Amino acid sequence: MSKEKNTLPTNRFESFKDISINQFRLLLKIGLLTLLIFIPLIIIFILTNIKVYEINLLLSDNLITDTEALIEINGYLNARNILFIVFIPITLYLLSGIFNIIRKTVWQEGVMFWYDYKKGLKNNGSYFLILGLIIGIIFFVFNYILREELVNHSISNLIALCFSIVALLILILFIPLLLHQTIIYNLKFTHKIKNAIIIFSKYFYLLIILGIINLIPIFLLFINNGLALILIIILDCILLIPLIIVINTLVTDSLFDAFINYFHFKEIYRKGLFDNAENNN
Repeated sequence: MSKEKNTLPTNRFESFKDISINQFRLLLKIGLLTLLIFIPLIIIFILTNIKVYEINLLLSDNLITDTEALIEINGYLNARNILFIVFIPITLYLLSGIFNIIRKTVWQEGVMFWYDYKKGLKNNGSYFLILGLIIGIIFFVFNYILREELVNHSISNLIALCFSIVALLILILFIPLLLHQTIIYNLKFTHKIKNAIIIFSKYFYLLIILGIINLIPIFLLFINNGLALILIIILDCILLIPLIIVINTLVTDSLFDAFINYFHFKEIYRKGLFDNAENNN
Protein backbone atom coordinates (compact mmCIF):
# COMPACT_ATOMS: atom_id res chain seq x y z
CA MET A 1 0.00 0.00 0.00
CA SER A 2 1.07 3.61 -0.54
CA LYS A 3 2.01 5.68 2.48
CA GLU A 4 0.11 8.45 4.22
CA LYS A 5 1.49 11.81 3.11
CA ASN A 6 2.84 12.76 6.56
CA THR A 7 5.05 9.66 6.63
CA LEU A 8 6.68 10.27 3.26
CA PRO A 9 10.41 11.12 3.02
CA THR A 10 11.20 14.79 2.34
CA ASN A 11 14.19 14.29 0.01
CA ARG A 12 15.85 11.63 -2.15
CA PHE A 13 18.41 10.69 0.51
CA GLU A 14 15.63 9.98 2.97
CA SER A 15 13.81 8.07 0.25
CA PHE A 16 16.84 5.81 -0.30
CA LYS A 17 17.12 5.17 3.44
CA ASP A 18 13.39 4.50 3.71
CA ILE A 19 13.40 2.02 0.81
CA SER A 20 16.59 0.26 1.97
CA ILE A 21 15.19 -0.32 5.47
CA ASN A 22 11.41 -0.51 5.15
CA GLN A 23 11.28 -2.22 1.75
CA PHE A 24 14.11 -4.69 2.38
CA ARG A 25 11.90 -7.74 1.85
CA LEU A 26 10.73 -6.33 -1.48
CA LEU A 27 14.33 -5.60 -2.49
CA LEU A 28 15.31 -9.14 -1.54
CA LYS A 29 12.51 -10.53 -3.70
CA ILE A 30 13.66 -8.27 -6.54
CA GLY A 31 17.24 -9.47 -5.98
CA LEU A 32 16.30 -13.13 -6.21
CA LEU A 33 14.42 -12.46 -9.45
CA THR A 34 17.43 -10.49 -10.72
CA LEU A 35 19.68 -13.47 -9.99
CA LEU A 36 17.33 -15.71 -11.96
CA ILE A 37 17.31 -13.27 -14.89
CA PHE A 38 21.11 -13.09 -14.96
CA ILE A 39 21.67 -16.87 -14.89
CA PRO A 40 22.33 -17.22 -18.67
CA LEU A 41 24.94 -14.42 -18.60
CA ILE A 42 26.48 -15.85 -15.43
CA ILE A 43 26.80 -19.31 -17.00
CA ILE A 44 28.40 -17.88 -20.15
CA PHE A 45 30.81 -15.76 -18.08
CA ILE A 46 31.86 -18.60 -15.75
CA LEU A 47 32.29 -21.21 -18.50
CA THR A 48 34.43 -18.80 -20.52
CA ASN A 49 36.60 -18.07 -17.49
CA ILE A 50 37.06 -21.81 -16.89
CA LYS A 51 38.16 -22.40 -20.49
CA VAL A 52 40.59 -19.46 -20.39
CA TYR A 53 41.99 -20.78 -17.10
CA GLU A 54 42.49 -24.24 -18.60
CA ILE A 55 44.29 -22.77 -21.62
CA ASN A 56 46.59 -20.78 -19.35
CA LEU A 57 47.39 -23.97 -17.41
CA LEU A 58 48.35 -25.71 -20.65
CA LEU A 59 50.49 -22.72 -21.57
CA SER A 60 52.23 -22.68 -18.19
CA ASP A 61 53.06 -26.41 -18.62
CA ASN A 62 54.44 -25.71 -22.10
CA LEU A 63 51.86 -27.99 -23.69
CA ILE A 64 50.81 -25.31 -26.17
CA THR A 65 52.58 -22.30 -27.68
CA ASP A 66 51.81 -18.63 -26.99
CA THR A 67 50.27 -18.29 -30.43
CA GLU A 68 48.03 -21.33 -29.96
CA ALA A 69 46.93 -20.07 -26.53
CA LEU A 70 46.16 -16.62 -27.93
CA ILE A 71 44.10 -18.03 -30.80
CA GLU A 72 42.10 -20.30 -28.47
CA ILE A 73 41.49 -17.58 -25.87
CA ASN A 74 40.40 -15.10 -28.52
CA GLY A 75 38.06 -17.72 -29.94
CA TYR A 76 36.36 -18.31 -26.60
CA LEU A 77 36.15 -14.59 -25.80
CA ASN A 78 34.64 -13.84 -29.21
CA ALA A 79 32.11 -16.64 -28.74
CA ARG A 80 31.25 -15.25 -25.29
CA ASN A 81 30.76 -11.75 -26.64
CA ILE A 82 28.58 -12.97 -29.51
CA LEU A 83 26.39 -14.79 -27.00
CA PHE A 84 26.28 -11.57 -24.97
CA ILE A 85 24.82 -9.79 -28.02
CA VAL A 86 21.94 -12.29 -27.79
CA PHE A 87 21.48 -12.48 -24.02
CA ILE A 88 22.13 -8.87 -22.92
CA PRO A 89 18.98 -7.66 -24.75
CA ILE A 90 16.96 -10.53 -23.27
CA THR A 91 18.32 -9.72 -19.80
CA LEU A 92 17.51 -6.02 -20.13
CA TYR A 93 14.05 -6.88 -21.46
CA LEU A 94 13.37 -8.98 -18.37
CA LEU A 95 14.80 -6.26 -16.12
CA SER A 96 12.28 -3.74 -17.47
CA GLY A 97 9.66 -5.26 -15.16
CA ILE A 98 11.97 -4.79 -12.18
CA PHE A 99 12.58 -1.16 -13.16
CA ASN A 100 8.82 -0.62 -13.13
CA ILE A 101 8.48 -2.13 -9.64
CA ILE A 102 11.29 0.04 -8.28
CA ARG A 103 9.79 3.10 -9.99
CA LYS A 104 6.50 2.54 -8.15
CA THR A 105 8.36 1.90 -4.90
CA VAL A 106 10.30 5.17 -5.18
CA TRP A 107 7.06 7.01 -5.91
CA GLN A 108 5.59 5.42 -2.74
CA GLU A 109 2.84 3.71 -4.70
CA GLY A 110 1.43 0.32 -3.83
CA VAL A 111 3.20 -2.57 -5.55
CA MET A 112 1.51 -5.74 -6.80
CA PHE A 113 4.70 -7.59 -7.62
CA TRP A 114 3.88 -9.83 -10.56
CA TYR A 115 1.19 -7.55 -11.99
CA ASP A 116 3.58 -4.57 -12.00
CA TYR A 117 6.42 -6.74 -13.28
CA LYS A 118 4.38 -7.90 -16.27
CA LYS A 119 3.14 -4.35 -16.87
CA GLY A 120 6.74 -3.17 -17.01
CA LEU A 121 7.55 -5.85 -19.59
CA LYS A 122 4.55 -4.89 -21.69
CA ASN A 123 5.07 -1.12 -21.59
CA ASN A 124 8.87 -0.84 -21.66
CA GLY A 125 10.28 -4.24 -22.63
CA SER A 126 10.71 -3.59 -26.36
CA TYR A 127 12.66 -0.37 -25.78
CA PHE A 128 14.88 -2.05 -23.16
CA LEU A 129 15.43 -4.87 -25.66
CA ILE A 130 16.67 -2.44 -28.32
CA LEU A 131 18.98 -0.66 -25.88
CA GLY A 132 20.27 -4.05 -24.75
CA LEU A 133 21.12 -4.92 -28.35
CA ILE A 134 23.03 -1.64 -28.70
CA ILE A 135 24.91 -2.37 -25.45
CA GLY A 136 25.77 -5.90 -26.62
CA ILE A 137 27.09 -4.72 -30.00
CA ILE A 138 29.19 -1.90 -28.52
CA PHE A 139 30.57 -4.29 -25.88
CA PHE A 140 31.52 -6.79 -28.59
CA VAL A 141 33.17 -4.16 -30.80
CA PHE A 142 35.09 -2.64 -27.87
CA ASN A 143 36.43 -6.01 -26.69
CA TYR A 144 37.35 -7.11 -30.22
CA ILE A 145 39.22 -3.89 -31.04
CA LEU A 146 40.94 -3.88 -27.64
CA ARG A 147 42.36 -7.37 -28.19
CA GLU A 148 43.38 -6.46 -31.74
CA GLU A 149 45.29 -3.43 -30.46
CA LEU A 150 47.01 -5.48 -27.73
CA VAL A 151 48.20 -8.03 -30.31
CA ASN A 152 48.74 -5.89 -33.41
CA HIS A 153 49.76 -2.33 -32.61
CA SER A 154 48.78 0.04 -35.41
CA ILE A 155 47.46 3.56 -35.90
CA SER A 156 44.19 2.26 -37.35
CA ASN A 157 43.61 -0.07 -34.37
CA LEU A 158 44.43 2.73 -31.94
CA ILE A 159 42.00 5.13 -33.63
CA ALA A 160 39.29 2.46 -33.69
CA LEU A 161 39.94 1.74 -30.01
CA CYS A 162 39.61 5.44 -29.14
CA PHE A 163 36.26 5.64 -30.98
CA SER A 164 34.99 2.49 -29.25
CA ILE A 165 36.03 3.85 -25.82
CA VAL A 166 34.19 7.10 -26.51
CA ALA A 167 31.09 5.14 -27.61
CA LEU A 168 31.28 3.00 -24.48
CA LEU A 169 31.63 6.04 -22.19
CA ILE A 170 28.68 7.80 -23.85
CA LEU A 171 26.65 4.63 -23.43
CA ILE A 172 27.52 4.34 -19.73
CA LEU A 173 26.60 7.97 -19.04
CA PHE A 174 23.44 8.14 -21.16
CA ILE A 175 21.83 4.73 -20.55
CA PRO A 176 20.34 5.67 -17.11
CA LEU A 177 18.71 8.78 -18.59
CA LEU A 178 17.29 6.87 -21.56
CA LEU A 179 16.00 3.89 -19.55
CA HIS A 180 14.29 5.98 -16.90
CA GLN A 181 12.75 8.37 -19.42
CA THR A 182 11.25 5.30 -21.09
CA ILE A 183 9.55 4.23 -17.87
CA ILE A 184 8.04 7.65 -17.14
CA TYR A 185 7.37 9.45 -20.42
CA ASN A 186 5.85 8.61 -23.78
CA LEU A 187 8.44 10.45 -25.88
CA LYS A 188 10.08 9.90 -29.24
CA PHE A 189 13.61 8.52 -29.13
CA THR A 190 15.00 11.78 -30.53
CA HIS A 191 13.35 13.73 -27.70
CA LYS A 192 14.85 11.36 -25.14
CA ILE A 193 18.29 11.87 -26.67
CA LYS A 194 17.80 15.65 -26.65
CA ASN A 195 16.75 15.61 -22.99
CA ALA A 196 19.71 13.38 -22.12
CA ILE A 197 22.16 15.75 -23.85
CA ILE A 198 20.74 18.81 -22.06
CA ILE A 199 20.81 17.10 -18.66
CA PHE A 200 24.32 15.78 -19.26
CA SER A 201 25.60 19.26 -20.20
CA LYS A 202 24.30 20.61 -16.88
CA TYR A 203 25.09 17.73 -14.54
CA PHE A 204 27.86 15.74 -16.23
CA TYR A 205 29.78 15.38 -12.95
CA LEU A 206 26.78 13.74 -11.26
CA LEU A 207 26.28 11.37 -14.19
CA ILE A 208 29.99 10.43 -14.10
CA ILE A 209 29.61 9.52 -10.41
CA LEU A 210 26.46 7.55 -11.25
CA GLY A 211 28.30 5.80 -14.08
CA ILE A 212 31.07 4.74 -11.69
CA ILE A 213 28.47 3.40 -9.23
CA ASN A 214 26.82 1.47 -12.07
CA LEU A 215 30.16 -0.14 -12.97
CA ILE A 216 30.86 -1.42 -9.44
CA PRO A 217 29.29 -4.87 -10.09
CA ILE A 218 31.49 -5.20 -13.20
CA PHE A 219 34.66 -4.06 -11.39
CA LEU A 220 34.04 -6.76 -8.77
CA LEU A 221 34.15 -9.43 -11.50
CA PHE A 222 37.90 -8.87 -11.87
CA ILE A 223 38.59 -10.56 -8.54
CA ASN A 224 40.88 -13.50 -9.33
CA ASN A 225 39.45 -16.15 -7.02
CA GLY A 226 36.99 -18.75 -8.25
CA LEU A 227 34.84 -19.28 -5.14
CA ALA A 228 34.97 -15.62 -4.15
CA LEU A 229 33.93 -14.64 -7.68
CA ILE A 230 30.85 -16.89 -7.58
CA LEU A 231 29.86 -15.45 -4.20
CA ILE A 232 30.35 -11.91 -5.50
CA ILE A 233 28.20 -12.60 -8.57
CA ILE A 234 25.38 -13.86 -6.35
CA LEU A 235 25.66 -10.88 -3.99
CA ASP A 236 25.83 -8.53 -6.99
CA CYS A 237 22.49 -9.81 -8.26
CA ILE A 238 20.65 -10.18 -4.97
CA LEU A 239 21.81 -7.06 -3.13
CA LEU A 240 23.91 -4.67 -5.19
CA ILE A 241 22.05 -4.44 -8.50
CA PRO A 242 18.59 -3.74 -6.94
CA LEU A 243 20.12 -0.99 -4.77
CA ILE A 244 21.92 0.47 -7.78
CA ILE A 245 18.63 0.58 -9.72
CA VAL A 246 17.07 2.40 -6.75
CA ILE A 247 19.96 4.91 -6.75
CA ASN A 248 19.60 5.42 -10.51
CA THR A 249 15.85 5.96 -10.12
CA LEU A 250 16.32 8.53 -7.35
CA VAL A 251 19.09 10.42 -9.18
CA THR A 252 17.27 10.53 -12.51
CA ASP A 253 14.07 11.58 -10.72
CA SER A 254 15.91 14.58 -9.30
CA LEU A 255 17.29 15.48 -12.72
CA PHE A 256 13.94 15.04 -14.45
CA ASP A 257 12.27 17.15 -11.74
CA ALA A 258 14.64 20.03 -12.46
CA PHE A 259 14.50 19.93 -16.28
CA ILE A 260 11.22 18.25 -17.25
CA ASN A 261 8.66 17.67 -14.51
CA TYR A 262 8.70 21.16 -12.97
CA PHE A 263 7.79 22.68 -16.34
CA HIS A 264 5.69 20.02 -18.03
CA PHE A 265 4.56 17.35 -15.54
CA LYS A 266 3.68 19.04 -12.24
CA GLU A 267 1.73 15.98 -11.11
CA ILE A 268 4.93 13.91 -10.82
CA TYR A 269 7.25 16.70 -9.69
CA ARG A 270 9.08 15.35 -6.58
CA LYS A 271 6.62 12.46 -6.55
CA GLY A 272 7.06 10.18 -3.56
CA LEU A 273 8.22 13.02 -1.33
CA PHE A 274 6.24 14.84 1.37
CA ASP A 275 5.97 18.26 -0.29
CA ASN A 276 4.61 16.65 -3.46
CA ALA A 277 1.82 15.07 -1.40
CA GLU A 278 1.01 18.49 0.09
CA ASN A 279 0.99 20.20 -3.31
CA ASN A 280 -1.40 17.64 -4.78
CA ASN A 281 -3.93 17.70 -1.96
